[in-house]
Amino acid sequence: MNKQQVATIHVMLSVIILLGLLIIPVHAAGSTTVNVDPLSQSISRGSTFTISITCVPGQTLKAFILQVAFNPSLLHANSVFEGNIFKSYSTFFNAGSIDNVNGTILNIYDVILGTGSTSSSGTLVTISFTAKSTSGTSSINLKNVEITNNSEYIPITIINGSVQITTEFENEPPSIPEQNNPPNPPTQPTGKTFIRRDVTYNYTSSTFDPDNDTIRLRFNWGDGTYSNWTEYVPTNNTISLSHIWKNISSYNISVIAQDENGANSSWSDPLSVTISPAVSKKEKSVIDITTTSKKISVNETVQFNASISYIPDDAIVSYYWLFGDGEIQAGQTATRTFTTPGQYTVTLSIINTLGEIFNKKINITVAANNQVMALSAINFISSNLTIIIVGTMVVLIFILLLFSWKKKNLQFFKKYIALGQKWITHLIRKITGVTHSIFIKLKPILKITNVKENKTINTSLHYALTENSVKKIDDIELAYIHRKIDQIIMND
Repeated sequence: MNKQQVATIHVMLSVIILLGLLIIPVHAAGSTTVNVDPLSQSISRGSTFTISITCVPGQTLKAFILQVAFNPSLLHANSVFEGNIFKSYSTFFNAGSIDNVNGTILNIYDVILGTGSTSSSGTLVTISFTAKSTSGTSSINLKNVEITNNSEYIPITIINGSVQITTEFENEPPSIPEQNNPPNPPTQPTGKTFIRRDVTYNYTSSTFDPDNDTIRLRFNWGDGTYSNWTEYVPTNNTISLSHIWKNISSYNISVIAQDENGANSSWSDPLSVTISPAVSKKEKSVIDITTTSKKISVNETVQFNASISYIPDDAIVSYYWLFGDGEIQAGQTATRTFTTPGQYTVTLSIINTLGEIFNKKINITVAANNQVMALSAINFISSNLTIIIVGTMVVLIFILLLFSWKKKNLQFFKKYIALGQKWITHLIRKITGVTHSIFIKLKPILKITNVKENKTINTSLHYALTENSVKKIDDIELAYIHRKIDQIIMND
C-alpha cells in the first residue's frame, strides 16, 4: 500500500467520523427530559418550600399530563401552579387533585389552545409543600408522564427528586431570617360579566404566599373606586367582595394581595364586566309564541315564531325550542313537522345578556288528516249556528205568511217558495260541504198547520244536529224536503 492510498483512507475515515459526530446529536435531540428541580434539598421541619417540574424538549411540545407522588407522613402539598413553558400561548391548565392522605397529586395537565407548539425549555408546574414535624427523606416521583407534539406522544426521560426533612439542634447558631417574599399575583376575579346598573354583585379571588404568611386582598372595581383591605386570612383562601356600579359602561376588575409583613403582590389579570340599565319595574318582559296554523295535522309543517317577544332594557341573545317529541331547535323562528297524532307541549326558552332564562309553553294537538276535516266542518257549524237558525226561521215565517193569502195568490208566490226551497238546499250543502262527508243524525222539529183544513203535517224542512253521527245528508234527503213543501202547497 503506497502513501497515496494511506492518505486516501485517512481522509475517508475523517469524513466518516465527522458524519458520525453530526448524526449523533440529531438523534439525541429527539429525547425530551422531564425532571424534578432541585433534584434534592434539605428542609427544616415546618418550613414551606417549592419544587419545579422542568422540561428540556427534544422536539416541539403541545401538551402534557403527569402525576406526582410523595411521602404524606413527611410532606403536605399546598397548591400547584402553572409553569412558564407555554407562556407565549393561551392555555387550558388543570392544577390536578391533591390527596395528602395517600400522598398523590393526580391529573395535572396543560395544553396550548388552538395552533402552536414550543421547543423551548421551561417549567411545566411549580408545587408548594410544607414539611411536617417528622424528620426523614421523601422522594418526589413523577408518574404517568405523557407529552405530545402536534400529532403524537413523544419519548421522554424522567428524573425524580427527593427532599430531606432535618431537625435544628439547640447548639446550632441561629439561622439568619430569610428575606420576605411577596404573595403571588391573585387569581383573576370570578363573577358575572354582564350585569345591571344599581345591582349588587359578588366577585371572588385568592392567592398564595410563598412564605405561608397570612394575606389580605383589595379590589380595584375599574370605575375609579377601590375596596377596603379585607381581613387577613390564611394563604390560598378564597375571598369575596361585592360592588354596585352606577354608570352604564364596561369596567375591568383586578385584585392585589398583601402579606402580613406588608409586601404587595402584582395586580391580577383583569376581569371585564359590562353594565346594562336596571330593569324597569313598570314594564314586564313579553315572551310569546305565534304559529302559522291553529289546526295541525300529521305531516303538516308548522312554523313557530318568537319575534314578538322582548325583554325591557335588555337584549335577547338566544332562542331555544323544545317540541315535546325530543326535537330541539335554536333561533327566533323554528319549523316542525309532527308525524304522530297526539298532544304536545312546545316550550320556548329565551336567554338574555345576563344569562337569565325566560320560558313560555303552549299545548298543541296534532290530529290525523280526516279528524282535522271533521273538526273543521263541526267548527264551521258551531260558529254559524245562530245564522243557520235565524235564516231557517225567516224562510218558515215567509212560507206561513204565504198560506194566509187567498188560494188565487198561491200560484203567484209559488215561484218564491221554489226559490226558498233552493235557498234551503244551498244552505244545507254549505253546512255539510260538498266534498267532505259529514255524518249527522236528523229528526223533524217543526210542525206546519194547514189553516184551511185544520190539518197538521210533519215536515223535515229543518233538521237539528246532535252529537252522534249516523246519517249522511245527500241528494235523496234534499229531494224529500222539496216534495214535502210541494205537498203543503198542493193540499192548500
